[in-house]
Amino acid sequence: MIQTHESLGRAAEAIEEIDVSSVKDQDTRVGDGNTSTDGINSRDIEGALSAAGCDYRPAENRWKCPVHGGHALAVTRKPDKDVIFCHAGCKSEAILSKIGLSFADLEHGGEPKPGPVPEWAREPYVKPGKPRAYPYRDEAGELLYTVFRHEPKAFKQQAADGSWTIKDVRRVLYRLPSVLEAVANGRTIHLAEGEKAADALHASGEVSTCNSGGSAGWRDELADPLKGAAEVIVWQDRDDAGAKWAAAVTESLKARQVPHRVVQARTEAPADDAWDHLAAGWSTGQAVPVERATDPVERLLSELLDSSGLDDIPSPEPLISGWLTLDTLCRINGEPGAGKSFTALDWAGHVGTGRSWNGHVVTPGPVVYLVAEGARGFKKRVRAWEQHHGRRMANVYFLPRPVQVMGEEWDTFRELCRRVRPVLIVVDTQSRVTVGVEENSNTDMGRVVDRMEALRAATGACVLLAHHTPKGGDGGRGAGVITGAINTEFMATKKRNGSSLVTLENTKEKDEAEGSKLRFVMQVIDLEPPPGEDPFASSETSVVLVPQERAEAPAEVDLSLPVGTSAADKLRILLTRVWGNGGTFTKAEAQGLVVGDTKAVARPTFHAKWKELVTEGFIRAELSESGRELSRFRVDTASDG
Repeated sequence: MIQTHESLGRAAEAIEEIDVSSVKDQDTRVGDGNTSTDGINSRDIEGALSAAGCDYRPAENRWKCPVHGGHALAVTRKPDKDVIFCHAGCKSEAILSKIGLSFADLEHGGEPKPGPVPEWAREPYVKPGKPRAYPYRDEAGELLYTVFRHEPKAFKQQAADGSWTIKDVRRVLYRLPSVLEAVANGRTIHLAEGEKAADALHASGEVSTCNSGGSAGWRDELADPLKGAAEVIVWQDRDDAGAKWAAAVTESLKARQVPHRVVQARTEAPADDAWDHLAAGWSTGQAVPVERATDPVERLLSELLDSSGLDDIPSPEPLISGWLTLDTLCRINGEPGAGKSFTALDWAGHVGTGRSWNGHVVTPGPVVYLVAEGARGFKKRVRAWEQHHGRRMANVYFLPRPVQVMGEEWDTFRELCRRVRPVLIVVDTQSRVTVGVEENSNTDMGRVVDRMEALRAATGACVLLAHHTPKGGDGGRGAGVITGAINTEFMATKKRNGSSLVTLENTKEKDEAEGSKLRFVMQVIDLEPPPGEDPFASSETSVVLVPQERAEAPAEVDLSLPVGTSAADKLRILLTRVWGNGGTFTKAEAQGLVVGDTKAVARPTFHAKWKELVTEGFIRAELSESGRELSRFRVDTASDG
C-alpha cells in the first residue's frame, strides 16, 4: 500500500507497468518452487529470486528486491513475458544482473508444463492409526468443533465439549480467523470442497478454506465472511457432487456480490480436486476455468427482489455527511476560476486526514486524485492547504497526468485504485480525461459513464468529477446523459466584480434533499520558502478556501468609472473601492479586476501603471515578520495625492 507523498511519483510510474489482462492472477502464487502458470514459465524469475535469498510476502504481493533490499519488487505475468518493477525505483537491468538473468529470460511461450512435485505431496496425507485433525474456530479463535479424517477414508466430528456430535454447533469456514484477516486486507480466497484440498492450497502459499461435511455441507451463511474479498476462487471437484457443490457456492457468492470464478484441477481423473492438481506439480494459476451454462432467464429471475429483499441492499454510507456519499458518482461544475478544483482538493485533504469538513463528519480513508490538468501548479495548492491547516495532507495520492477514460490505460487505473482501496477518487477535470470524445453526444458520454461506473463498482469509492460550465451556464457543459447518471451534483460560482467569495451549492441529489449551500472566501496564502532558500526572496502564493464566517470577503461595490478617467486613476479608483478598507490583494487579483472584470485598461497598460503606483507608494507590499516582501499588497490612500 502506498504510504508517503514520495511514493506518489512511483504510483504514477507503476501504472505504466501493470497489465490488466494479468490482474486476476496477481495474488495467485504457489510456494515450494511450484510457480508455473498457463503458458508461462515464471519459475525462472521467481526461482532465481529465491536462490538469491529474496523472499516473497503474499500479503503485499511483493518480492524482496536484490538491489535495495526492501520488499518492493512486483513480478507481473503477461501472455508473452514476465515484467518486473521495483516500486523503490531500482532499474530492471540491475535487478536481473543481481540474480543472473537477462531480459531474454523473461520471455516465454509454448504449452504449459507442470513443475516439480512439492515436498508436502511426497508423504502419505493420512497414516493408518493416525487421524488428521481439522479444528474449526470462530472469529475470536475459540474452538467450536474438530473434524477427524481417518485412513481408510472416513470422517468423525467432535464438538469442543468432547461430544461426538455437532448437531447444535454453529458451522463456520475452515481457518476462519485467517480468512477474515485476508478479507480485511482485500486478498484473494481459495475455497475448496474439503479440508485436504484446502490444506494443499495453504501449503502452496494461498489463503484457503472450505466447509465441513464435504459436498453436502455447504450452507448459505458460510459466504458472509467472504464479503469484501478481492476474489473467491472456487475449486470444483471433477464429479457431479462437486459440480452441485460449486453451483450452490456460486449462488451464495452472487447474492452477496462477491467477485468469484470457478476452476477445477488440470488432472482429469474422476473426483480430482485442488490437492491432486497441486500434487502433480501444477500451480493455482494453471487451474482449468469452469464455464457455467445457465438459462439467462433463470439467472435474471434469481436477481429479482421482493420488498423484504430490499432490506438486504446496504444503505448509503456518507463520506462527508450531507455532501458526499460512498459508492456514488458525483460531479462539481463551475466556470474556470470559480473554485471547483480548490473545493475538490479541500474535500480530499479533509477525507485523507480524517478531519471534519466545516462541521460535517467525514469517513477517513485513502484518496486518489487524478490531476489531469494544471499539474505544475498543483503542488502550490497542496502546500498552501498544508500551511493553512498546519498539517501534511496525508493519505492523499496524486497521479499528475491524465488517463483517458476510453483508453486501455483506464482499466489499469481502475486496478490501481482497487489496490489502493480509496474512499474518494477525484478526476480533475472531466474534459482532460475524455479527449476525442464528443461531449455533446449522449451516446459517447454514455460510454464514459459506463467506464466511470466500473471504477466506482470496483472500489466502492465516491468518484468525483470536476467539470467546466459554459460561460454564464448553470450546469455542466455537454450531453445531459451524465447529469442523469450521477448521484450528486454541485455548482461552484464566483462573482466577477473583484470579490473572492465562492458559493458552493448542491444542485442535484438523487436520494436526499438538495439545495445545501455554503460560502467560502478564496484566501491567498504566502507560501513559506523551501528550506535553504533565501527567506527575503519574493514568495509564491496560492489559495485556500475559508468559510465566509471566518474571513471577510470584499463587499460588492460600484465599479463604474467617470468618462475621461486616466489609466492610472482607473487603477487608483478601482483598487481603493474594492480594497481601500484595509483589505489585501495580489497583483493577479488586481489584474483580474482591472483588466478582466471591468476591462478598464488593457494588460500592457495595467503592468505599466501598476509599476508607477508601486513606485509612488500608492501600492505597498505586505511584509513578513522578518521583513521579507510578500506577494500581497494593500493601497495607501494617504499617499494618493
